Amino acid sequence: MHNAVMGTGDTIGAYGAPAGGGVPLDFVELLPQVVFETDAAGIILYVNRIASELSGYSMDELRSGKNILSFLTPECREIAVTNMTEVMAGRRPRTAEYTIIRKDGSTFPVNIYSTAIIRDGNFAGLRGIIVDITDQKQTESALSQSEARFQTLIHNLPYGIVLIAPDGSPEYLNPTFTRLFGYTPADIPSAQAWFERAYPDPVYRASMMALWSETDAEKTASTTTDFVVRCKDGSDKSIQFHRVNIDGGRTILTCIDMTARVKAEEALRESKHELDFITGNMIDLIAHAGPDGRYQYTSPSYQTVLGYSETELRAMSGFDIVHPDDIQRIWATYIEAIINREPRIRYETRLRRKDGEYLPFEVTAKILYDDAGRLAGGILSARNLTERRAAARALRESEEKYRAIFANSSEGIFQSTPAGSYLIANPALAHMYGFSGPAELLREVTDIAAQIYADPADRSRFIELLEKHGAVTNMEMRMRRRDGSLFWVSTNARAVRDAGGAIAYYEGTSRDITERKQSRERIQDALREKEVLLREVHHRVKNNFQIISSLMNLQRQRIADEGLRSHYGDAINRIAAMAAVHERLYRSADLSRVDLADYIADIAAELMTGFRRPDRPVALHCDTAPITVPVEIAIPCALIINEALTNSLKHAFPPDWRGDPEIRITLRRRGPGEVELALADNGVGIPDQPPGPAQSLGLQIIPLLARQINGRHSIERGDGACHRIVFANIPAAAR
Repeated sequence: MHNAVMGTGDTIGAYGAPAGGGVPLDFVELLPQVVFETDAAGIILYVNRIASELSGYSMDELRSGKNILSFLTPECREIAVTNMTEVMAGRRPRTAEYTIIRKDGSTFPVNIYSTAIIRDGNFAGLRGIIVDITDQKQTESALSQSEARFQTLIHNLPYGIVLIAPDGSPEYLNPTFTRLFGYTPADIPSAQAWFERAYPDPVYRASMMALWSETDAEKTASTTTDFVVRCKDGSDKSIQFHRVNIDGGRTILTCIDMTARVKAEEALRESKHELDFITGNMIDLIAHAGPDGRYQYTSPSYQTVLGYSETELRAMSGFDIVHPDDIQRIWATYIEAIINREPRIRYETRLRRKDGEYLPFEVTAKILYDDAGRLAGGILSARNLTERRAAARALRESEEKYRAIFANSSEGIFQSTPAGSYLIANPALAHMYGFSGPAELLREVTDIAAQIYADPADRSRFIELLEKHGAVTNMEMRMRRRDGSLFWVSTNARAVRDAGGAIAYYEGTSRDITERKQSRERIQDALREKEVLLREVHHRVKNNFQIISSLMNLQRQRIADEGLRSHYGDAINRIAAMAAVHERLYRSADLSRVDLADYIADIAAELMTGFRRPDRPVALHCDTAPITVPVEIAIPCALIINEALTNSLKHAFPPDWRGDPEIRITLRRRGPGEVELALADNGVGIPDQPPGPAQSLGLQIIPLLARQINGRHSIERGDGACHRIVFANIPAAAR
């Protein structure tokens, strides 16, 4: 077993290595990384002094026969043994990430680069370098935490968010946007694609594009506009767009679905989008430069990362691969350090790969002096900053996106504790509650239930629902502003639990709906007033019809001419048919629609009674489906039924006709939105003659009434007669 301590003049790798092939011990002692050697059993034979600084053990303790595996955490030892076995078998050196235990029990992550020591053809131990990667891990952790925070908040927003690049293309869409419209980034790769899909009507699209261009020209910080948007499934939605211009020519577009409010003040939807950033391992380059700046030693990583061979590097000065723009600054740094006798300097520069590409590095240089105090060169350790800068840039961009959305959202965003204090709040929430900004809100509100809620019981109900279901959607509550005034909010929130399942905090959004609530109440009051007025109108119309009918009936009794009396009777029946519609509307809960099936049964029974013939009773069959129609359709239908049924009862069954009289009325749905009304008898039928004065008034009125409801009328002649009317069941004003 070799001695644990080497004397001055020894070299790492001297045992069994070719002459001149080792690295000077003085050089190794100056390295900022741990350099070690072990015997075949893993007992430490040598470590440089940086190992003491990192581990907390003294040099004597480190060189007192400790096994290198004893410094690893238990879960890392098995991996280390496997790797050592592969090295012993002669396979190429491996690099692995481990966790080292300091003397005080704390741990830190490292990368270990190792190779086998071969002596007399046999495995004699390990030689390697241990690199502290704590900074790298902290950067990765910060990025992960920022991403999680951003994703949590963005996924809780109940409206669509679009981040638009300066060229008009969507840089980011949150999941709610896709749920809202159905479009994915692939569907709308550009502003033009969005306008063509969202506004298919060319005229409407042109006006939208003109308005967008006008807003661009005015350089307005933020605007709010309402548009009708065609979704991917073909449906149309009323959308409120809130546009905020941010730095770099980009735009944040908030898309709020207003369709529910326009139709019935229904709720907005929530939603979520994930962003991933990938970082890798950083590789340190180690070099020894002489007083003339030329490389005397370069680590294998120098060659791997930069692409030069060892021979090429030894023919170079360190400044040969430094970016020309950095040389003067670095020379000045070195000269100042030499003048001030500074032992170590650190700077950032760009090093040129063999293929011409420049990579960013952080360089730590140890300046060496000989015994006479003359410059003897330096030890360089260069860490590749490419991945670190990419991670930092991704972190910065992520935080910028989060801050922009958080600060410019038109809805209040919050996180609060179960105890009743706010953790975070955006400006919109602070202003909603009457505070000048988030800082003032967080400082002054210490009891949300007592200070913010108009009724503290609402806070208890809010917490109870979150504990039971994990989330609440569109929960409406009254809140109190800082000045004591009350207003309504609609809140979407969820409970966030810790690893143990306990609620850590609540997070969500709140929207001021006071104006919407007041508008809804005004509409309901107005509807109640109009309902009373309309009911009274129907009642009076029905009474007026009855008065007219009574007057005509009195006049009819004075007429001796039977034909004229019959015409008066037909007119009275027509008035009664219209009066019956208004009577039903007056007594109905729905003042705008009539159940046509019930009405047919009533008017048919009344007419059958009026035209009753005991000697030859007429059988009436009603096959009617329950169909409600608007009042604009109900009155013409009432007159059609009256005319057709009266015509059959008066003319279809003359005294010389033989048979069993029968009338059949059918009412059924036919196709999407269409209704078919048919009245048929098995009597003598209707003569096939052109319309004219000789034709009965009823036969002239029925086609006119059918056209009034935009229906199609036909007469079927054969065994009896059949009037068939097909019409669309929508009000005339909507056609």
